[in-house]
Amino acid sequence: MKRDQLIKGLSVIARVVPDRSTKPVLTCALFEVQSGGGITITGQDVNVAMRWETTLTSEESPNHAREVLPETAAAEDNLAERFVAPIKRIRDFLAHCDGTTVSFETVDSHVLFRSGTSECRFATLDAREFPRLPSPALKEPIEISKASFLDALRNAPSLWERGKPTSSGAHAGVWVAVRGDRIALRNAHSNATMFVQYEETLDQECAESFAATLHQESARELLSVLSEIPAQKLSVRTAKSSTKFHVECGEYQFWGSLASGKFPDMDTFFQPASCREYTVSPSQFVAISARMAAVAPDGENHHTVHLVAAENGFEIRTTSEYGAFSEVFHADPPPPAGLSLSLNYRLFLEACKHMDDEEVCLLVESPLKPLAIADARKTFVVAPLISRS
Repeated sequence: MKRDQLIKGLSVIARVVPDRSTKPVLTCALFEVQSGGGITITGQDVNVAMRWETTLTSEESPNHAREVLPETAAAEDNLAERFVAPIKRIRDFLAHCDGTTVSFETVDSHVLFRSGTSECRFATLDAREFPRLPSPALKEPIEISKASFLDALRNAPSLWERGKPTSSGAHAGVWVAVRGDRIALRNAHSNATMFVQYEETLDQECAESFAATLHQESARELLSVLSEIPAQKLSVRTAKSSTKFHVECGEYQFWGSLASGKFPDMDTFFQPASCREYTVSPSQFVAISARMAAVAPDGENHHTVHLVAAENGFEIRTTSEYGAFSEVFHADPPPPAGLSLSLNYRLFLEACKHMDDEEVCLLVESPLKPLAIADARKTFVVAPLISRS
């Protein structure tokens, strides 16, 4: 097998394999070699699992095929080899070899890898101890552009900090929905007084819809591995049992856990049709936000930003241990006198820095309702901070 191809597959699978675990077998990967030429490598952690499956290409010579597949009697299920070995050590060894191909063979409780002039022997564990992959009945897959799905995950990092689990574990996840030509991600605190939603327009419309709350750890791992996979499309679906979700992208398959508990229904909090729309200049709006961040870097002592109606626009205010910040930006139409909104500082800045189109709108219903910051493709919805006094 080509060394670069194997290193790439090992590197992707290694992203879901923990460095340490109470179960030593989870720090390794399961290698399965089919007698017909298929090679499958599987890695698992508590909430995620991933499998890479590839075959020898027709261009590879028979000698090369025999080099990759050790000449042993085929086991059950058409397996020529099945062993558990430390995937990250194997990857690191191969990365420093000078050969273009790789061969390996199992010898007793070890596996010997060779590439170029180098060879290394790794201890193996009993393959019977490796956990079985999730095998729930799955719903119909939804095919989507990988770039759109990945951008939605990557462009909403504020989501990863906000879904803190409650004592029951509810809301410890990220809600993802694909419907028509829109993808939406949402996160919330358990009391639903603060949440954020990110929406973006897809490259093409999806015939089917998908909605599920991904466990936060699963969502992080999925973001990590998708960044390394060159495929252009992916399919996503959930299990009929509502405990797992499955993503297939090129030669890779990913299983992740769904979060427990019912996610807050944001539609009861935010209704765009009831909002008044204020158009602002993106360059001015984002520049003011950047200046505010420089004066008041994010921290515990200034977690709130205030938007207050001013002449022909809004005044933006916040305070920190370094001082106070205040500046006015234009809005069309001007907001009514007396309008004042209090928002989470970090979420507000996160939304502002992603506004990159020619026109940005603020959607406001009332001080007790969420504020939406939107451009042509993206929408951030941030709930207000409401005083309990």
